[in-house]
Amino acid sequence: MLSGLAAFDGAALVIFGADDPAAQQLPALAARYELRCKCVTIAGAGRTFASRAWRDEVAEVSANWIASW
Repeated sequence: MLSGLAAFDGAALVIFGADDPAAQQLPALAARYELRCKCVTIAGAGRTFASRAWRDEVAEVSANWIASW
């Protein structure tokens, strides 16, 4: 994922569930390599965002990020 984001010339939004191990690693790597990547972690969620509340939060974060352009 890191190499793909580093090769991408645009801005990216990456949303993680807090229980996903990658959620603890990518934000620090994104800062270290100065990637144009906004990392958002959804508290309590796993990588599948299994509940409606978590999916709704993903939708809201996504919509707000797009609207910020």
